[in-house]
Amino acid sequence: MNPGPEISRRGAARIALGIASGLLMTPRARAASLQITPILIEMFGGARTSTIQVENKGGGASTIQARAFSWTQVPDDDVLTPTEALAVSPPIFTVPDGGSQVVRLVLRAAPTAAEQAFRVMLDEIPAPAQGTAVVVALRVSLPVFVIPPTAGPPVLKWRLEPESGGRTRIVASNSGGRYVRVTELKLGLSDGRTLTTKLVGQTPYVLPSSERHWSVDDSRQSIRPGVTVNLIGTTSAGPLQEKLSL
Repeated sequence: MNPGPEISRRGAARIALGIASGLLMTPRARAASLQITPILIEMFGGARTSTIQVENKGGGASTIQARAFSWTQVPDDDVLTPTEALAVSPPIFTVPDGGSQVVRLVLRAAPTAAEQAFRVMLDEIPAPAQGTAVVVALRVSLPVFVIPPTAGPPVLKWRLEPESGGRTRIVASNSGGRYVRVTELKLGLSDGRTLTTKLVGQTPYVLPSSERHWSVDDSRQSIRPGVTVNLIGTTSAGPLQEKLSL
């Protein structure tokens, strides 16, 4: 399941609902604007509750369905599974124009000794279109982490792996106790060129005991056995700089 777009961790998420790209322009379109805070939820030190606030900044009332999913990873994607371990209340609500709604999150059982990861999905239930109006639905996926006091920091290990067709990928494995978010990643070559990378999958998080892949834009096939490159990036744990080779 696609966990939805990622938004910068800091600040509120402002989402405008209007005419989607690729649709024919019409004389009228409903346009609601929602602000969601926070956009990343962390429960520390045995905490079992948290809240999300949804504000409607205008454009008409919006009805939202809220659901919780457990979140695990395979190397190339996120796996979301419906769960009752994290209760979401209310599960369906309407936010009037200019109004707001508090969504409560409750962990049903005591936190485990390991970090737990969830996603809360907020889906707009669109009202029936009237006349020539276009109705566009919203989907937002919010990460939720339950972090026990004993959880150690993330420990990322990086490597390069060859792929078919002369391509190369970057692999990050997290052997630590907490998640890490990779916000920027590139490779520097000895001749001064920089190779860009693209995340394989949906979200730039590496959960504990998981790994993620990035493809490398290397049309000249500059990365060959014996060639050392500089891995440069930014993560939630701080700046990243390592030397890698095949």
